[in-house]
Order: sequence, then structure tokens, then C-alpha cells
Amino acid sequence: MKKTEEGPKIIKNEIAYVSHLDKIFDEILVNDCWDIGVAKNDYNDDFQQASFVNSILTSENGKHIDYITEHICPKLVEHIKKKSKAAAAAENLKPMQVENHLFKRVNCLIKYPEFESQAKQNKLATEGKHFC
Repeated sequence: MKKTEEGPKIIKNEIAYVSHLDKIFDEILVNDCWDIGVAKNDYNDDFQQASFVNSILTSENGKHIDYITEHICPKLVEHIKKKSKAAAAAENLKPMQVENHLFKRVNCLIKYPEFESQAKQNKLATEGKHFC
């Protein structure tokens, strides 16, 4: 929900939610199976994500988030090192440090997904080699 002069505005889907976040780094439609959004997390230093696997909300981190993080964070570290005015400080920057300052939104389709529980809201257990 976002407050406006007319009162609270209800955000109807995750795409609309991500569009209201500040400082979007990227919104990527990788292919028919992957739709990814990455934003700077200004609110705290904790890892944050919103993810959907086959339209099922997965409230905890899973292999699909790890898969995306392993590809995005090293690239962001390279970019930060190139653009940083404090080159000495940026030289020791690690992907894990960047990860803790990101909000990731992932909407993916995975053939035959396996979850860690029957509730399917926990972690996705399917290995990355099975992703399309």
C-alpha cells in the first residue's frame, strides 16, 4: 500500500510494487521463464526478496534466488569498482556485501519444482541445472 493525497493506493501486483521502489538497478525479462527485478535496499542491511515459482509465493530464500544472486552480485561488484570514487575502499568489496543491500524480485517458471516442504512457501530445492 502506498499513501497518496487521495488516501492509500493499493498496489495490485508485484510488478507494480517493484515499480514503486526507489533506485531500480534493473528490471530484466530474461526469457519466457525468468522475470527479475533488482533494487537497492535502503531500509536495512538484511537480504530481502520477493519470489514466485510457478505463481506460488516462496517467502524464504531458495535455489532460484541463489542462482540469480550468483550471477548478479559479481557483475554489480565489477560495476561498483569501476564507478567508485573511493577506489581503495571498493577494491576489497565482496559479492556478499552487495547482496545484503539488494532487494530482489524473481518470478520464474520451473519445470517440476521441488520445495523443502509441502506448504510450498518455503525454499525451492530444485537445482539450478533444471532451470530453463
